[in-house]
Amino acid sequence: MKNTIKHYEKIIINGFNFEGYDFKQRNTSTLDKINFVYKTFLSEYVHKFNNHIPKDILFAEWLSGLPGVIYTPYMNHDILENAKRDGILFATPESEDNFIDTYFKRIATTFLKLKDNL
Repeated sequence: MKNTIKHYEKIIINGFNFEGYDFKQRNTSTLDKINFVYKTFLSEYVHKFNNHIPKDILFAEWLSGLPGVIYTPYMNHDILENAKRDGILFATPESEDNFIDTYFKRIATTFLKLKDNL
C-alpha cells in the first residue's frame, strides 16, 4: 500500500505544468504549487450547481478531464505501465481493471491529503 501512496504522490509532484498560467514556480514550495493547482480547480470546475458534491469526487472528475495545470497519465496502458515501474504488482487482470477504475479517485484523495498535510 505504501508503494501505491508514493506512486500517486509522484504523479502529482511530477505532473505540475504551469505553462500558460500566471504562476512563477521558481523558488516555490510543493505546497505553493499544490495550492495553486487547487485554486485553479476551484475556479475552473466548482460552481453553484456542483458545489454540494464532495470535493474529492469533483477533483477526480476534473483530473479525468485532463486539466492543463497538472498532467496525469490517462491511457490505460500508460497508467498500468507507470504503476509497474513504481513497483505496484497486479495479480490478475481484474486487479488491473480495479486499479484503472479507481485511478483518478485515488490521485484526487492523495492530492487533497497532501494539500492538508504539507
